[in-house]
Amino acid sequence: MIISVFRRTATVERLQLLERVQRELLATHPKLWTLNVVVGESLLQPPPEVREMSGRLQKQFDDSTQGSATVLAVKGLGAVIARGFLATLALISNGSKPTEVFKTVDEATRWLATLPGTPPELRDASFGRDLEAFVAQTT
Repeated sequence: MIISVFRRTATVERLQLLERVQRELLATHPKLWTLNVVVGESLLQPPPEVREMSGRLQKQFDDSTQGSATVLAVKGLGAVIARGFLATLALISNGSKPTEVFKTVDEATRWLATLPGTPPELRDASFGRDLEAFVAQTT
C-alpha cells in the first residue's frame, strides 16, 4: 500500500516523489493499493499543474492499482463540497479501478480491506485506527 499525506493540497514536487516511489515499488509489488490523505485546517484548491499531473499519474498507474482511497481530513463546508466533488469525479472518471472518497482514514482503510486481493495485514481492523492515530500525530 502506498500512503501519501498532504497538508492542505498536493504539490508537483510531492507528486514527483510519489511517482518515483510507485515505480520502485512496482518492481517488487505488481499490485498496489493507494491511500491519499489531505490534512489541515482548511483545503486549498490544487493548482492546474498539480491537477494535470495527478490525472496523468492515475492513468499511468491504473493497471497496477487495485483500489484508491482519498481522505479529506479537513473540517468545514469546503471539505464537504470537495468530498462531494471528488466522489462525483470518481464515478465519471476513466479509471478502471475502485476509487472512493472518505472523511476519515479508518473509513478508507476499512473500504480498501473489502477489495479483492487485499493483503491480510491491511484487513486487520487495528490497521486503520493505528494509521489514523499516526496521521493525527503528524499534523
